[in-house]
Amino acid sequence: MPCNTQNVKIGACDIYIDGVNLGLTKGGVVVSISTETKTANDNHFGDILSEELVVGREITVKVPIAETTLENIQKALPATSLTVNSTKERLDIYENKGTKLRNAFSVELQLRPIHAASANEYFTIPIAISLGVTSLTYESKKQRVMEVEFRAYEDVNGKLAYFGDITA
Repeated sequence: MPCNTQNVKIGACDIYIDGVNLGLTKGGVVVSISTETKTANDNHFGDILSEELVVGREITVKVPIAETTLENIQKALPATSLTVNSTKERLDIYENKGTKLRNAFSVELQLRPIHAASANEYFTIPIAISLGVTSLTYESKKQRVMEVEFRAYEDVNGKLAYFGDITA
């Protein structure tokens, strides 16, 4: 295959939860895809591996949200309730022990590169669960950034995520 510099991509992405843009990020969005396997061998060949079996796959997305509004915290944190009264806002965070997050709080998470030529460059997790705000640092000389981690769950067909345009 010949080299093509048009295939080299850089740049930030917009983060959408259920079609709503969360705004600016700071520090880079990280997608991690890992595969857990189990090695198999048999009596005929001793310790020589005969096969590698997939036993699971995990996809996580770490998002550093720069716009730390109460609305964004609510979108990123399960089991919350936002109250808006004129110019006053309050976000209540509930424990919700035993809540099945997939049923109660799953969202569609989509990463759209800001200079994408088309939806072919999108990355989408149809059933994503926020693992919550992993950190929110208040420091005198640093910008406040809310770290949020999402995990992909499989749909009825076993799909965790996809790259590209859903209509393909």
